[in-house]
Amino acid sequence: MQAAGNAKAFNFTSNLAALLMFLVLGQVNFLYGLPMGFVMIFGAILGSKFALTRGTNMMRLIFIVMTCILIIKNAWDYVGAF
Repeated sequence: MQAAGNAKAFNFTSNLAALLMFLVLGQVNFLYGLPMGFVMIFGAILGSKFALTRGTNMMRLIFIVMTCILIIKNAWDYVGAF
């Protein structure tokens, strides 16, 4: 959990720098960005509370299940492309 927290802090810093650059260049679409930002903050709060109450075993299980679902979905899309 400590490593994940450190990664989030570094990720936040780089995201903030990118946001400032896009603001300076006038490339920010606030119509999409503001709602997405609020929903991402809400999801982060819910996710962190879930992780703290359920522990790492539940988070590991969710990660494995979601990874398997994504692998199956990508394989399905790949086979369907032919």
